[in-house]
Amino acid sequence: MRFWTDFGFYKKTQQLVAEGLPASCARVKLSRVVSGKFRRYAHFKKIDYLKHPSIMLSNLLDLLKVGVGLVQCFFKLIFWRPNVVFLKGGFVCLPIGLAARVLRIPIVIHDSDVAAGLTNRILARFAQRTLSGMPESNLKGAQFVGVPVAADLHKTSKTEQSSLKTSLGFDPERPLVLFTGGGLGAQRLNEVVLTLLPELQDFTQVFLITGGAAGSLATSCMASELPASIVDFTPDMPKVIKAADVVVARAGATTIAELAAAGKPTVLVPNAKLPGSHQVRNAESLQSVSAAEILSDDDLANKPRKLLQTLRELIKNSAKREELSRNILAFAQPNAATKIAEIVIGVGQDAER
Repeated sequence: MRFWTDFGFYKKTQQLVAEGLPASCARVKLSRVVSGKFRRYAHFKKIDYLKHPSIMLSNLLDLLKVGVGLVQCFFKLIFWRPNVVFLKGGFVCLPIGLAARVLRIPIVIHDSDVAAGLTNRILARFAQRTLSGMPESNLKGAQFVGVPVAADLHKTSKTEQSSLKTSLGFDPERPLVLFTGGGLGAQRLNEVVLTLLPELQDFTQVFLITGGAAGSLATSCMASELPASIVDFTPDMPKVIKAADVVVARAGATTIAELAAAGKPTVLVPNAKLPGSHQVRNAESLQSVSAAEILSDDDLANKPRKLLQTLRELIKNSAKREELSRNILAFAQPNAATKIAEIVIGVGQDAER
């Protein structure tokens, strides 16, 4: 059976393996195609786009790129002739999905968020299977399969959690709060945590993953002589998550899946400016079933002490933490990768018959 899959990125295989992916990835063939994105911003009104002609011009040029990519994908798929195409929903998936449709190659799409992206909303009209990373989805008929996460992410015992804290250099008897803004970081969250650090240290320990600009933050922290771990990236993310008593994070679907797998009491700070407000919708989905607390970016900007108050109350209230932990576990799908693979293989096998 032949597959063709594209997750919206392109790197040399050797580089992928060097970055820590399994050696089996060396057998995965990668190919680049031209594509374009449609720039939309949740905080923009229609008139705002007229005020930014550069955005409109970029959208027009990228529309032409989609056409070029469609031609590229058409010939690539004719040459490869896969039994099934699996698409994750990034803008690069649009020309691939359209070419597969023209060639009558079945496609399976997966969208991680409650509010599916524009590409998946287009492709869902003719997809053989539609999968979702969240229990709720605005894609009609989507099957909830979750988002694949590291296999070692799971709910830990108190003993294991204390051991993990010790291995990370923290006091095993004191609460630990993990702050993370995702891979790109969240500047406002980083700044607020640093500002509140002296008061946070009164009742908790801090592990801040900045996603960038860690140097200046770390320097400021050292100058204040307050113990805290501040890094731009950690290869031991599952370990840090399991060690934490509370996590403050953005509301990306992968982050939520990781926190759900570990059953972590969570405070979500969704990025409201992203297209479709998908992080806001993700966070609201959890909040509606008491699986997470929510603070907005406006809260961080205008009422930063609200974060301090929220964390102080959570650390004091073990019953509330247990409720959040129990409810967020309902969003966990530990076998997500296997489920997705089985569905894709099944669609491919049906196409061969």
